[in-house]
Amino acid sequence: MALEVSTFTPDAVPPTLSSYVLNLADGTLTLSFSEVVNASSFNVLMLVLQGTQTLSNATTFFKFTGGSVSTNSHVIVVNMTTTDLNEIKRLREVGTAMANTFVSFSDYLVQDMAGNWIVPISNQSARMAENVIADTIPPVLLGFSLDMNLTVLTLSFSETVSAPTLLVSLLILQDSANSSNRFTLSSGTTQLDNSSVIKVTL
Repeated sequence: MALEVSTFTPDAVPPTLSSYVLNLADGTLTLSFSEVVNASSFNVLMLVLQGTQTLSNATTFFKFTGGSVSTNSHVIVVNMTTTDLNEIKRLREVGTAMANTFVSFSDYLVQDMAGNWIVPISNQSARMAENVIADTIPPVLLGFSLDMNLTVLTLSFSETVSAPTLLVSLLILQDSANSSNRFTLSSGTTQLDNSSVIKVTL
């Protein structure tokens, strides 16, 4: 026979962030909490990565615009959108090392299983990453277009690339996949901004 509880004290202690890891190789942000949190309450839009512990007008920062999360647990994995991941890679002043990777968020980031909202982390005392895993996956050229009127070659890559490192002289155009009729570009002006789409003015 089951016994009725004589005294019940609900969980009133809010969860806290224990640590987190930014992985630029697989596009995830893994957050560890002090207790199990409710994944369905997780609001990715509350997450901010900033380049310094104290946010100022000179600080580079990034606000997440989307992403999916794992199931209820004390460890939540945020799978970043391709757009967000590419933007973080483009911003060289944040998310490249532990020293320039700090997270902040409001108390509306996530609830525990009892409905308590998390203790917020202010952008004036942001939390440094426990680890930042570098992107070790090489980019892939997905496609290109050539506008002969504007003399602009547009290259589309699988991820953000460093525009200044593009060597135009290594680009070869040919009239078919296996053709020996080839033309090697001798020069061109590449855009300055890092992006997954790079334009070269010929």
